[in-house]
Amino acid sequence: MVATKKVKIDINYPEFLASLKRMEKKDQTRVIDTFEKLSNMDWSQVERDNSLNWEKVSLKPIDGIDALYTIRITQKIRAVVTRQDDFMRFIT
Repeated sequence: MVATKKVKIDINYPEFLASLKRMEKKDQTRVIDTFEKLSNMDWSQVERDNSLNWEKVSLKPIDGIDALYTIRITQKIRAVVTRQDDFMRFIT
């Protein structure tokens, strides 16, 4: 049986950090809760999880990033992310 690797989180993209700082405290808490949830999941779980609603999107490409995805944080907040190896990198 092949062991599946857990998702690693990278929140160091400047635009994401700026938007996180502008959020209300309750929304920041929900984002952190989502980080905790993701860190306990493997990639196949992320892709299947209905509450995250992992979707590939067509946005303006960013240098060095092949594909962008969105995930649901709350009913009103979605994050733009990319996958690089084991890392989910939060873009916005």
